Amino acid sequence: MHLSDRQWKNLARDLQQQRCILLLGSRLAIEPGTEAPLNERLAQYLAGVLGQEGVAYEKLSARRLHYIAQRFLTIPKIRRIDLEDEVVEFYRQHTQAIPEIYRQLAQLPFTLVVNTSPDDFMYRALQQAGKTGVGLLHYNLRRERAPGPPADISPEQPLVYNLWGTTADPESLVLSQEDRVEFIKNVVRGNPAIPNQIMSCFDERKTYLFLGFNLENWDLRLLLDSFKLSKENTTLSPQLDNYPLRPETRSFYEDCYEFVFIEQEIGGFASALQTAFVQNEQEHAHFPQATSGRPRRLVVLHHTNDADSACCSKLVSHLAPWIQEGRLELWHPGSALHGDIARQMLEHIAAADAVLPVLSVDFVADPAQKPFLDEAMRLHQEHGLRIVPLLFRACPWEDTDLAPFAPLPERDKPLRNWPDEDAAYTLVAERIKALLNYA
Repeated sequence: MHLSDRQWKNLARDLQQQRCILLLGSRLAIEPGTEAPLNERLAQYLAGVLGQEGVAYEKLSARRLHYIAQRFLTIPKIRRIDLEDEVVEFYRQHTQAIPEIYRQLAQLPFTLVVNTSPDDFMYRALQQAGKTGVGLLHYNLRRERAPGPPADISPEQPLVYNLWGTTADPESLVLSQEDRVEFIKNVVRGNPAIPNQIMSCFDERKTYLFLGFNLENWDLRLLLDSFKLSKENTTLSPQLDNYPLRPETRSFYEDCYEFVFIEQEIGGFASALQTAFVQNEQEHAHFPQATSGRPRRLVVLHHTNDADSACCSKLVSHLAPWIQEGRLELWHPGSALHGDIARQMLEHIAAADAVLPVLSVDFVADPAQKPFLDEAMRLHQEHGLRIVPLLFRACPWEDTDLAPFAPLPERDKPLRNWPDEDAAYTLVAERIKALLNYA
């Protein structure tokens, strides 16, 4: 299918509001001037070595890296480290120039890029695009990775996460079929675990762009479950320059995850996305944006009973460092000492970067909250005001207008039920900090 004008506009808005995660498949990593992806060329190179060593392999599978790498390890007296050396040297020779597609994508305000190739193309492209604060981390299926992610990720300080390892840490590389099985087992059971700051970026509110993936790979389906991909997400995948999908594979992704397969080449898609984003920025230039030059504005909506008011107070305490540093302005019903509180509430919502409703059975049942929620929803639809519910006490919030928004700290675990309440508030505060993109 082709995206409609409305879909392009929604996608551009998701980018603007930092709700878009970019996932890069290995088929995107191509040396400029060549056609075959680097992983297929590496497989062919290693297959040549197998031929020289007299090791049999299936010729029709000479481009399948995991199969060929597994066969490579059967060469007499060969060690895993020998395979790693071959791979590192191959990538060193063939990744000098950055492909144009990465330069295009680096112009867009992604905060998190998940890369499934061991190259650093995207990292270098982001640096060349002036995003000098970009971070580069990777998963190592064999041991915990330290240090963890940076405290802040933002369009100016994005993070590239190499999920299948990196040539800078050869031990981390997922090369053979055995590696693939071990990788999936370890990711699913969280040992070693992908950092929480990265996993917490994946929720129902996000839009995912899958570029250059071989969706026939069985392990990708397990990964999607680990990243909590669901039908509530918007998931897009340009397919014209990808390898053909079997009808049953396409049906699986459409039925289980509501993938939208776009009949457009990846380069054309990236150009069109950039155009849509620029147009959206121009159309909404008169709306207040979260920039590093002013404090972010957060409005907390809550019922005035003692429990919900105490929740708001604790949240304010956990956000106090950013309030004291002048990086956050927080307003809640208790902030108004006199006058028309309802009018003040609506005025602060109109100027806010985000609105945080504290969900409880009293809040959901309180008709006095409706005008404030209606105004927040209107501004969300009009110019992308962030709505970030906080699930404090169990309540039927999914039957309200807030159902599309995944609450903090977790969808199915109210904050009051956490065994370590301070840890829960700290997690919520960190998520708010990331969502508001503190510089």
